[in-house]
Amino acid sequence: MGRPGCGHTPPAASISVVIPARNEQLHLAATVAAIHGALISAGVQHELVVVDDHSTDSTWELLSHLRSSVPTLRPLRNEYGAGYGFAVRYGLDHFAGDAVAIMMADGADDPHDLIRFISTLNEGYDCVFGSRFTGTTRTHGYPVVKLVANRIGNWLIRTAVHSSYDDITNAFKLFRRTVIAGIQPLSSTDFSLCVELPVRTILAGYSYAVLPNRWTNKRRDSSRFRLSSMSRAYFRALRSCLAARAALAAQRQHGELSSIAYDYAPPSSDVLGH
Repeated sequence: MGRPGCGHTPPAASISVVIPARNEQLHLAATVAAIHGALISAGVQHELVVVDDHSTDSTWELLSHLRSSVPTLRPLRNEYGAGYGFAVRYGLDHFAGDAVAIMMADGADDPHDLIRFISTLNEGYDCVFGSRFTGTTRTHGYPVVKLVANRIGNWLIRTAVHSSYDDITNAFKLFRRTVIAGIQPLSSTDFSLCVELPVRTILAGYSYAVLPNRWTNKRRDSSRFRLSSMSRAYFRALRSCLAARAALAAQRQHGELSSIAYDYAPPSSDVLGH
C-alpha cells in the first residue's frame, strides 16, 4: 500500500486533472467525457486541465468546442517547449485544485480508478500512485517487448532509490498541491517526468499509497513504439533519480530540507466546478 498517511491531513476539497494532449483529436472527446462523467457521478468538485502540446491537428479546435458540453473543462496551450514533460509541467504550474491527477489523453487510464485514488488520498496520504502490474490489475494490449523493457527499467529505478513501488514509470498518479510545490523545480521535458515526479516525492519523505489501476491500449499503431527511445528515457530518468537522491542527501546534511517552501498561489477557485 505504500507509506501510511497522517490521519490529521484534511481531505482534498477539489481535484484538478492534468491531461497533456498532442494531436489527440481522435481520442480526446471520449476521454474528457469519461473522466468528467465519473467525477460528476462521484460528486467531486473538479477541473479538467487539458494542455494542448503544440498539436498540428484539430485538438485545440475540438477543446474549444467541448467547453460548451463540459463546463469544468479548462483547455490551456502549452507555452513551454514541446514534449510530454513540458506539457505536464505547464499544467502543474496552472492547476487550481487542492490535489492534482495526471492522466493520459488517449483514454488508456480508467476514470473509475481516479475515484478510488481520491478516496484513498482523503484517508490522509500525500499522494496515490497507480500500478498496472500488481494485485487485481488488468492491462489490455500492452506490447510484449515494451512490457519487458518496462519491467527491467522499473527494477533498475526501484533499486536506485530503494523503493518497493513497482510501476514508477506509470503516468497515472495523484498528488496534493503541497507535494507539487515541495518537489520543485522539475526538470524533465519528456516521459521521464513520469519517473521524476514519484522519485522526488519518495525521496522527500511524503506519504503515499500504491493502488492497482487498469490500463487499456487505445492505440493500435504499435509500430510507433521504439525500444531505443524507451531505453534512453529510462536512462535519463535513472540519472535524474540518482542526482535527486544526492541533492536531497546534501540538503539533509546541511539542514536545508525544511526550507522547501510552499510558495506559489493557486489560480482563482472560481474555475472549479461540479
